[in-house]
Amino acid sequence: QFYWQYRYPNGVIAIDTLRAPADRFVELELTAPESDVIHSYWVPNLFAKVDTIPGQTTETSFRGPVGTYHGQCAEFCGIQHAEMFATIEVMEADEFDTWLTEEARRQESRESVLGEQIFDGACAKCHGEQGQGLIGPGLSAGTVANAAVVAEIVRNGRGKMPAIGEEWDDRQMKALTDHLKERFRGN
Repeated sequence: QFYWQYRYPNGVIAIDTLRAPADRFVELELTAPESDVIHSYWVPNLFAKVDTIPGQTTETSFRGPVGTYHGQCAEFCGIQHAEMFATIEVMEADEFDTWLTEEARRQESRESVLGEQIFDGACAKCHGEQGQGLIGPGLSAGTVANAAVVAEIVRNGRGKMPAIGEEWDDRQMKALTDHLKERFRGN
């Protein structure tokens, strides 16, 4: 909940920021997990708002010039609705192609910053950039040490925390838990 996750055809995952090639027709399939609520994906300088309905797929498309475009969820979706931003970075097509190929390699070899993207986009909105706790509890080396416990909470929720990663694959979960251990080491 409260973040946008992108999955490219080659398996690359991105959080809150979508990269796209300039002057190519880009098609987006939008959905929300069955346990989520309705969101509206809206980047006004590229396309009209599109609802993401739990368990259903809606589609939109755009073609844009090089630039950075900002959007936000346009459907009140809960306590962190105001933090649900979207960014689309439209880049030269050849630059995009190179980035996409390299990012696939980096994510597969665990050299990417996917874990940091996940934390910043999906976790920090409630737990704080430094893990200090905003509307969620604080995080420390002790609370993130056990990857299996973190995965259980992220995939199934606990207390007031929704299951934000119920559809994440193991690669994505490992990226997050590795990042958490590094980020909160010594805290």
